[in-house]
Amino acid sequence: MRSGVTLMSHLRSDVVPLLVIVASVAAAWAVWPVGGRDASPPRLPLVQGTSRLDLDEAEAIARARLTQEAADTPAAIRLAEVLLRKARVEVDAAHAIEAERVLKAVLGRDPAEYSALKLLGAVYLSQHRFAEAIAVAERAIAVRRQDAWNYGVLGDAYVELAASVGDLLAQTGDTRGAEAMYQRAEALEREGWKSEAPQPGALARLFAERGRRVEEAVRLAEEAARQRSDIFTMDALAWAYFQAGRLQEAHAASVRARRTGTADRRILCHARAIEEAIASPTPEDRTQCRFEAWMTEFKSE
Repeated sequence: MRSGVTLMSHLRSDVVPLLVIVASVAAAWAVWPVGGRDASPPRLPLVQGTSRLDLDEAEAIARARLTQEAADTPAAIRLAEVLLRKARVEVDAAHAIEAERVLKAVLGRDPAEYSALKLLGAVYLSQHRFAEAIAVAERAIAVRRQDAWNYGVLGDAYVELAASVGDLLAQTGDTRGAEAMYQRAEALEREGWKSEAPQPGALARLFAERGRRVEEAVRLAEEAARQRSDIFTMDALAWAYFQAGRLQEAHAASVRARRTGTADRRILCHARAIEEAIASPTPEDRTQCRFEAWMTEFKSE
């Protein structure tokens, strides 16, 4: 009987206080604010396409995180990535300008933040600031030589720079100089294929937008379209067909290029030229639409 009394005494002195503590913790947990129990920031969604709904959602989450913590570097980089995509989808240069500001703020806090540095090169490239894109890509390569992204930015910048110089020379009547720069741009594009996946659509656009080697442009664009069907590849195919006089095929490809409701000025310029040629097939300047690319990057609606 003494042992039973002793056991009960131990229960009262040891177990009961423990139960009181457990009950108190449970009660406190029940009334603790939800935000306090789940203090981790919302997960940043991956953005791999150009769907406006996906971009808007990713932007909202990134901005919400930056509101909570202005120095949230992953959120800032994701926001810049989304803004860069939206600059192209919505034809609004203000997005690229903000992306640049966001990335520079990150680099101001941490000059060694590699992800911000590599993305800044792409932002400069989207703005046709080729010299700055080249300089940033070279800095990024010095940090991480194995990252193919930076070589892509560097190569694209050199290709676009050479082609743009060729366009300027062509406008001044220097056809020989223009042709030399176009050949240089092609050589640079093909050189890039040795270290990264070939981009036949880019070379098709280079040819078709300048009315050069049209049959090869068609072949390259068709090759690209067999691999992917994004709106820019379909636009390159449409314009190659147009330059080759294959208007119905050009129209079909142009419809696919506009399937997302894009506001890209170059794509829309190509569509207008194709539709006008079908309605009234008269010879006219078929190179003017490439200058819409500059408007696309710099002019906000």
